[in-house]
Amino acid sequence: LHLCDRRQRQMCIRDRHNGGYTACTFDITPFCSFDAPNSLAIHVDNARQDIPPISADFTFFGGIYRDVWLTAVPKQHFHLTNYGSEGIFISTPQVSEEKGTILIRGEIKNDAEQKASLELEHIIYNPDGSIAQTQKQSIQIKGGELYSFRTETAPILSPRLWAPEAPHLYRVESILRDKKTKAILDHSNHHTGFRWFSFDGKTGFSLNGKPYKLRGVNRHQDQAPVGVALDDEAHRRDIRLIKEMGCNFIRIAHYPQDDALVEACDEMGLLAWEEIPIINIVPDTPGYDDNCETNLTEMIRQHYNHPSIIAWGYMNEILLTAPGPDRPEWPACRERTVKLAQ
Repeated sequence: LHLCDRRQRQMCIRDRHNGGYTACTFDITPFCSFDAPNSLAIHVDNARQDIPPISADFTFFGGIYRDVWLTAVPKQHFHLTNYGSEGIFISTPQVSEEKGTILIRGEIKNDAEQKASLELEHIIYNPDGSIAQTQKQSIQIKGGELYSFRTETAPILSPRLWAPEAPHLYRVESILRDKKTKAILDHSNHHTGFRWFSFDGKTGFSLNGKPYKLRGVNRHQDQAPVGVALDDEAHRRDIRLIKEMGCNFIRIAHYPQDDALVEACDEMGLLAWEEIPIINIVPDTPGYDDNCETNLTEMIRQHYNHPSIIAWGYMNEILLTAPGPDRPEWPACRERTVKLAQ
């Protein structure tokens, strides 16, 4: 990522992202001019062999094909550089037909030199839009500090459970204010759902305490005539079509896909498996393993809040193009694959 003049070039070029299917965020504040035009240039490289996938049965298009956003925030804001996520993570530590709780975790950054007095408010909305409850806390944050918060709601009685047949969503609105002036500094909305599930070798899959048959398809993101540069409505259209077929499950193949797709799974009701694109073979390339682990972390953090997702995949169709067991390269290939999986 470059936002600089020639004198600053060596400072800028150190920021990079390895991977073409997960999001990334860069803080370009130090390189911005606020009294003159800025020029932003992004260089992409589709030839590297240390980033998955390096081979597969789908096309690797080059270039930037998803949304790019320029985000401006006050000095105090929700943490924006946590592996490309929005920095707020929502889970349901207690969930049953009788009651459920929502746990909200995240971080607040103070980019000012002086301390700040803040107010953090979380508003929980029922699926019908009414307010279920509100949580408030006061925060004193030092200059330059990254402050962690953790808030669990009081029990919500008889929660509306999320399932493909009835995808009830609760909304969590998080508001950061200046405590003295009450001015809103940052604001975020996320959805969550009350559901629980399990996989069992003898009884199969169960959802919300009942046996549940999964019926689904795989879905790649490229379509004629635009390749992978789909607009959001194309993603939503595919989820509608899959639902109309009678499916309740989707494998998001072979890589993390656009936020719009996962949001549609939440809203229309499709259980989802999402994976990073370790496929065919694990190469003997320096840096490959580390990039795979980073991509896995990015995928999980970026799509953590989606109740539709029930499985994270870290490799698939592996060893399809590997040398056979009778070849001398086989032991080393198998060893690399097992090591990376572990």
